[in-house]
Formats: sequence, C-alpha cells, structure tokens
Amino acid sequence: MRRRRRLELRATLIALASAGAAQAQISEAVPPDTVALDTTGGESGNAGYWQQARRRLFVAATIELGAPYVRTQLATGYGRPHYSWMGMELYTGVNPSSLAEYLGLRAALPWAYLRAGLRYQAAFQRSILPIKDSYTREDLDTPIGDPWQYFSFEGEGAAMARLPFGNLTGIVGGYYFTLVPERDAAIFEETLRVVATQPWLWRARGSYSFSFGRDDGGRLGAAAEVVGIPGRGELVFRAGPYAAVAVTNHLEVLAMLLPVWYSPDTLGLLGADFAQLGLRLRFATGETSPDPRE
Repeated sequence: MRRRRRLELRATLIALASAGAAQAQISEAVPPDTVALDTTGGESGNAGYWQQARRRLFVAATIELGAPYVRTQLATGYGRPHYSWMGMELYTGVNPSSLAEYLGLRAALPWAYLRAGLRYQAAFQRSILPIKDSYTREDLDTPIGDPWQYFSFEGEGAAMARLPFGNLTGIVGGYYFTLVPERDAAIFEETLRVVATQPWLWRARGSYSFSFGRDDGGRLGAAAEVVGIPGRGELVFRAGPYAAVAVTNHLEVLAMLLPVWYSPDTLGLLGADFAQLGLRLRFATGETSPDPRE
C-alpha cells in the first residue's frame, strides 16, 4: 500500500512538471504584444508568427501591392526570416514614374536593424532639372532632356523602444548619389521624394504607435521626419498618420500619409513620403508553423 502511494505521488509530480514545462514553452514562443520592425522601418503586426520560427538558412520574399506601386524584396540569410536575421537583400520597386533596384546587406533584430547597399534608380519620363531656388510639380513633369538615372550608396539604421503606452521608433540614414550623366543639375529623388543635387542626402524619422485588435495585430500611430538636402542648403519636414492591420500572419493592410509641412518646393502629394495604401505579403522557405488565421 505504501509503495503504491509513493508511485502515485511520483506520477502526479511528473505530470505537473510536464504541464509546467509545456506552458513555459508556449509562453516563450508567443510572448504578449510581440512587435518587430519590418523591412521599411515600420512595425509589423504579425511579428509573433515569425518570432516562433526556428533559426535556419532561408530565402524569404515580401510583396507589397499598392496604389499605384509594386515593391518586392527577396532576402537570403540565417536567422528567423522577417524577424531577426543576417544576410543579403534584393529590392525592386516600380511606380508609374520610375524603377528602383537595390542590393545590400542587412542585420536585423526585433527592435533594430542596420543595412547598407547600392541602389540604381531610373526614370521613365522625368529628366534632369536646371538649378533653381524652388521647383513646382510642373517643373518635374516637363521633360527637358532624356530621362535621368543614377546610383545611390546608402546606409541606414533603425531602433525601437517600448514605452508604457506604445512604441517609439527612430530611423537615421545617409545617401550618397551620383547623377548620370551631368553633375550640375538636380533630380527628383524618388525614394526620399525631394528635389536634390549631388552628392549627399540624409533623413531622420521618428514615429510613435500603439497596438490594438486581435493578437495586437493592428498598429495606429504618427510619424515625423526631416530630410536634409546639403547641396541646396535646404530641409524638408513631413508629418502625418499611419496604420497597419495584420489580416493573417502573412498578410497586412497598410496606410500612410506624411504630407509636407515645410519645403522650398511646391510638389503637392508627389512630395509626400510613403503616401501609400496597399497590401503586404510575406513568405519564407522552411515554414512549419500553421497559420491559424488562414
């Protein structure tokens, strides 16, 4: 009788220990309010899914469809794709006015990233611009020569801090570009959306957001940024709202508008950085965790 009680007690303790270990693994795999920086420096609402992935060699893809643009990123490296990894990335962006191709290196943590690489940018119709104190939308849309093209050597870093009522994100970047074929001219820089002259541009952005919805998959916030144009001795200041909602663990809906509050130029919405409304899809090789929302 005494031996049987000891065996029953032992079995109970083993069962309790196993249950506790399983619960600890679940808590570690899916922490509450999981947030990570995505490829653009914003926050991803489906970070919890990618955080669960095992570390591995991978190939990952991001496809963003918007009005009116298409952006794709192909990345390969080691780590947890779309969450914490090191490797190479190839970026392509197409809109009605230009084509961009970027190749570079990236090291990403959930709360920070560093990247550096080379971007090729080519216009479909817009040409180089004569040097002026101020430019209008009509100046940009009136060709005076062949469409421009240039290379940009760029480096960028971002970091995010969790605050009591939300998340604070900062981005700082430097961009060195060369015009082809003329140096004494200006161009409309499609990525930063400013009229610039060679050779330097810089950007500093700050944003604050809070989460909402199922699994904290929604993000609502505001951002402000300053773009420096040393060649013209000018600054451009933008600020506005943004939102992102994770529909599934692979799909997000994005909306952002940062209108210009100060600029030497009058470009309308063409000068608004990341004026976008679109869908973002993410995939990666080696995915094993099922997506319960799909």
